[in-house]
Amino acid sequence: MAGLALDGSIVAVGGGFDDGVAVWDLDPERWLNGVCRVAGRNLTPEEWTTHIGDLVPYRETCPDL
Repeated sequence: MAGLALDGSIVAVGGGFDDGVAVWDLDPERWLNGVCRVAGRNLTPEEWTTHIGDLVPYRETCPDL
């Protein structure tokens, strides 16, 4: 079962009574903030193509580094 927020910003997915619910953020701009926190570095152009694609134009993910 899945439910999409009216504004398309999040989706909630449940696997059944015992599996709980996962909530996924669908905003690629917020994905970029998470990338910097997790990787601690900028994505390479190849990583960008694989994980972000053309949803957002390529740029440094961690401009303060």
